Amino acid sequence: LKAQAVSISNSCTEGRDAAMEATSDGSRGAAQEAVEQETFEAEFRSRVGMSPRRCYLLVLVSLILRTMGSGFVAMAALEYTRYYVINDLNIIATLETATGTVQCLAKAVMYPFLGVIADQVSRKRIILAASIAATGSIWLFAFVPSVVVLVLMRILSIMGDLGYTITNAMLRDLFSDAEWERKDGGVTGIKSRMVVVATVASAFMVAIGMVTMKLGESGFFGSYLLNEYSEKKELCHGRRHCVPVGQFSWREGTWELDGSLRLLVLMGACFYTLEMLVIFFLLPETLKQPNRGTKETFSSYVRRNWRQMGTPWNNLRVFATPQLRNLLYIRIMYYIIAGGRTALFTTWYRRNEEVLDTFTMHMIGVPTGAVGFL
Repeated sequence: LKAQAVSISNSCTEGRDAAMEATSDGSRGAAQEAVEQETFEAEFRSRVGMSPRRCYLLVLVSLILRTMGSGFVAMAALEYTRYYVINDLNIIATLETATGTVQCLAKAVMYPFLGVIADQVSRKRIILAASIAATGSIWLFAFVPSVVVLVLMRILSIMGDLGYTITNAMLRDLFSDAEWERKDGGVTGIKSRMVVVATVASAFMVAIGMVTMKLGESGFFGSYLLNEYSEKKELCHGRRHCVPVGQFSWREGTWELDGSLRLLVLMGACFYTLEMLVIFFLLPETLKQPNRGTKETFSSYVRRNWRQMGTPWNNLRVFATPQLRNLLYIRIMYYIIAGGRTALFTTWYRRNEEVLDTFTMHMIGVPTGAVGFL
């Protein structure tokens, strides 16, 4: 019995010592992590001129403005295109397919090289160029809508869509290793919170757009903000062009705010412009420059490293791993399903276009969006 008591006492002592050692190690780890965080923030502030948190808030502001701008344009896009550009759904679908295929191929070829340039020369300048391209295309769509402008928008979106990718790279500059890998879910938590912010911004955008359209339909603004396509739908029936080619409003020789669809596109263009101004005036360069006294240009970097510009394509070899191949197959399946979804929506819209308008379609979509958010 005495031997058993001594054994139990030793086991308790060892367990207590192990617990105390683990607690001590955890405290030392937390203290070391806090020191690393302070060091990271001090280095970032001295290099960039602002705190990482403030820079992250600017990224969120940019995300909110871009989300709301693109949302307003997307809300009005279908009927706006049918009213101002071309009324034939078959031609719209053909243009979408033809330009979309070329656009995706161009992105696949160009993005790896532009990503290398952004990692070596400047993140901000690439993001700013993307914002300028997107903003310019939306203003063109608002003021001079035409088939040529639709094609030009696709071309500009090759650069405009790059902003999302480079912004993700910039995020890595804003967080320490502990924040990016472990704290509060790491990178998954950071991007999940950004998705929540974008979803809430999108919800506000839909609410503002629908209220604007409903007030216009109710005559709150007189006859100025009615849905112009709904008002002229009977006149446009069977015609390839609702607004004649070369005109940008219903009345010949003038440019007017014909209705709520054009107002929504203009609102989207304004939000894109605000995002561009935030990037230009407020968002700093976060890339660590090896030679801080000199600023390398894109052209000088390409001239010096053109032989290595194909290096990103070597990274495609990582898809030889079974897990990444499976992930790639999942992505391909997603695109196939998304393509089928577009075809189903077009079929449903054709069958019900006499009773559908932009407001009604979004009234149907709101419950689906709410369920998706929850």
